[in-house]
Parts: sequence; structure tokens; C-alpha cells
Amino acid sequence: MARQENKAAEQTAPLLRVIPLGGVGEIGKNMLVLEAGSNLLVIDAGLMFPTSDMHGIDIVIPDASYVLERPEQVRGIVLTHGHEDHIGALSYFVEQGLRAPIYATALTQGLLEVKLREQKLLAEAEKIDASNVKAAQTALRGITDRWDAIGKASRDSSTELERRLRAVEQKIRNAVDAGRIDPEAQARAEQFRARAEQFERQAEKAEAAGRDREAGEAR
Repeated sequence: MARQENKAAEQTAPLLRVIPLGGVGEIGKNMLVLEAGSNLLVIDAGLMFPTSDMHGIDIVIPDASYVLERPEQVRGIVLTHGHEDHIGALSYFVEQGLRAPIYATALTQGLLEVKLREQKLLAEAEKIDASNVKAAQTALRGITDRWDAIGKASRDSSTELERRLRAVEQKIRNAVDAGRIDPEAQARAEQFRARAEQFERQAEKAEAAGRDREAGEAR
């Protein structure tokens, strides 16, 4: 039953891809894309100030071609806060045709509006105040549902694996008692079980992290 449910979940829930476009191994240009099926969610769009060897360059922005080539799939843009390394590049992407609801707190929206107004792009950007938690949760429901599906699949896989291991373990013990298996083979089986228990603990940690994330969103 668990295997059938896992297979059904894989068929109905698209793979969640986490795609960093900037901000990894560097200071600035923070930009991340979450992709599930044909849905893209952009988190931050920051810039980076040039280093001393970048002569004649004023700012550096992420390569957002992955997003700009499929703008119709972008369901929203989430801005975590208003620092330049998190919002500074967004006006340039709006100018290049990126159109999607922008979720941010009132302060971050105010800082973004100044930049958009300077470039005469304010009318092009749709803004939603993420201080309204319900509105933000509605926009992100597809992503959170996918996380929930991943957590359920992990729990189901762990439960099924535990059931099978117990059955195998019992057979091994019965064979040992009957003198049909040597202690060395039993030791190898115990090692296999230890690795399976480690997997189960990892699944429990992932589930706990998901609950913490949901609690943080609720706050």
C-alpha cells in the first residue's frame, strides 16, 4: 500500500528544483528560483558592487536568463528584505519584461518603489504586501504542498523499509537459531539495519524541519 501511495505521489507531485542564480560562494547577487512543474517562484533579485579590478563597471547583477526566457511561468517574486544585494537587480529584470506579483513587507516595498519610480517602471510592477501572511501563504501554497508531499513520501518509505527490515531480521534470527546461518552473515545484516535506521532518523529530521518552517510561516 505504501509503495502504491508513493508512486501516486510521484505521479501527481512534480519534482521540486532549487536553482541558485547568484549569491552562492559570493557576497551579493542573491537570487534563487524554486521550480515545480511549469511554476517558478523567484526569491530575491539582488546586485553586487564591483570589485577593484572591474574597471568601468557600476554594478553586477545575476544572469537571470533562466527566468527571463520563461516569464509566463513565474508565479511570484518574494523579497526577503530591502538590502541592495537582495532587491537591487529587480528593476533591471522588470525592464527586461519580468512581470509577476512581488511579495514583500511594507518597508521593502517602499525601498523598491523608489528604485522603480526612478526608472519609470512603477506601473509595470504588481506589488503585494507580504505583511498580510494569508495572501503570501496563498501564493506559495503550491510550493509548500510539494514540500509536504516530499515529507509524506519520506515517512512512507521509512515505514515500509522498517517493516521489511523487521521481517528480514526475524528470518535471519530464525535461521541462526536453526544453525543454518553463520554469525558473520548475521553481523552484516545488523550493519545493514543500522544504515536503515540512520536513514529513518534523517527522514524524521526532515519532517521536523518542515514543521518548523510551517510554524515560522504562521508567525
